Amino acid sequence: MRKSIRYLLLTFGILVFALNSFAQKHAQSDADKAFNNGAYYKAIVLYKKALGYISNQHIKGAKKIRANIMFQIAECYRLTGDFKHDIEEYGKAIKGKCDDTLAAKQYIEEAEEEMAKHKDTVIHYQSKVLMDPR
Repeated sequence: MRKSIRYLLLTFGILVFALNSFAQKHAQSDADKAFNNGAYYKAIVLYKKALGYISNQHIKGAKKIRANIMFQIAECYRLTGDFKHDIEEYGKAIKGKCDDTLAAKQYIEEAEEEMAKHKDTVIHYQSKVLMDPR
């Protein structure tokens, strides 16, 4: 009786692990499709879902997989012009040692430049409004 319960629990554990692994791959695959179709906001949600699946697993190379997914999330933010989140996610990807750390560092620099330009534009606009309030 005890052996059959152990066997049942072991089988159940393996099944849950396998289904979770399949769900992670499916979520990441769906996110990649959304990204390639230009649906960046949808891809962000799906990539974050895939990250959740990876967090619950103890698989070899999970840190690298997470870092590469964070890089993809950062790409989504970059392509939508959300520079603040883009910088955060690229930083996480670099910290996790993603496959393309050089590109991530370059994109962070570009995002910081864009944010500086935006800040200068806002300051210029505000000074014009203050000079001529109409």
